[in-house]
Amino acid sequence: MIHRSRIIILILILIGLFFFISGCTMPRTGDTHNITTALQSYNTWTAEQKQFDRQVHLTIAQIGDHLNAYNVGIAQDQPDITTLRGNVAADRQILDQWGTDLAILTAATDQFSTDTAALDYGNSPQTKQTIDQLTQYMKIYTIDMGNAQQHLIDYTTNADMYMSPDDPAYWNDVYLNQAMTAKSQAMQSIADADNAIAGINSNAQQLQELQ
Repeated sequence: MIHRSRIIILILILIGLFFFISGCTMPRTGDTHNITTALQSYNTWTAEQKQFDRQVHLTIAQIGDHLNAYNVGIAQDQPDITTLRGNVAADRQILDQWGTDLAILTAATDQFSTDTAALDYGNSPQTKQTIDQLTQYMKIYTIDMGNAQQHLIDYTTNADMYMSPDDPAYWNDVYLNQAMTAKSQAMQSIADADNAIAGINSNAQQLQELQ
């Protein structure tokens, strides 16, 4: 027969092992609070990103409309050069607002990084990894959209230089080709940013599941 004291010791060991395993697998209350804090900061970033995205769509739509107007106008015997030049100036102006909204979003990205860097996820390394990836995708997104803006600024610069002579017969097609190349590069940068958004959404979903 097993001595009673040995049975008690065995039970105590098993209980201790259970709590040790539970402590390794169950999130601490502090961890859950920290994840909630991270999600709140993420929601602030998302609100700024939505505002920025609206501005991007307005900008792309306006540039597209003005490009169509150029294609129609240049086919005429006497194109309205003043209007075409005014459209380029308007595109440059709306790109300035793009830059303003992007600066606000970049600040929100920095704030998210600051808010989450000070939190402790010692009991959940997966949470730390998810937040690090989320932050990285946010930074990639803002960089890609900054590149897109710069390409579109190059587009307007070349378009303006293309239409600078008063007589369209002297317009240099080199500037037109450079403008179209810059516009294509901008679209590629926006596509890259869309991929970053997909990564942001995926990691944010994982973070919510860890809460």
